[in-house]
Amino acid sequence: MGTEAVIPRRAAQALLRAVDWLTESEVDFQVTGDAAARFYGAKLAIREIELTVAGSVIERLGDGVEWQQDERWERLTLVRHGVRLVASSARCFEARRGKWISVRADLRHNTWIDFQGRHIPFETRGPLMRRYERLGEDEPVRQMLAGSHCS
Repeated sequence: MGTEAVIPRRAAQALLRAVDWLTESEVDFQVTGDAAARFYGAKLAIREIELTVAGSVIERLGDGVEWQQDERWERLTLVRHGVRLVASSARCFEARRGKWISVRADLRHNTWIDFQGRHIPFETRGPLMRRYERLGEDEPVRQMLAGSHCS
């Protein structure tokens, strides 16, 4: 199976709009979260499209930057083109230990995936699986270990 049908059409359109915008703006980014997990074989619903960028970049991309705090995350975010941009440095609630820990995305190491005519950087599978494990979401990890849609 190719990568064309890995994520639903509307999610794919939002992802491609954001990829084009960030590429034109010469911003380093990587696809993470549920969309990335789908490319690595997880069958979970895409709650939102997330792209990670440096925190300093979010602040210069325009109005609407906010601090997101919920039961799982504390992070700087910006929503554009139907996609949530998240800062590369954040804190997440580690379910197993019951405490907040710092997390940092590595924007220099990516898995590059060809999707609908774009060569897109995705967070590598190992760090992505560790994030799901920290959040206490084991099923996406099992599915990512079982199969992948990318070459």
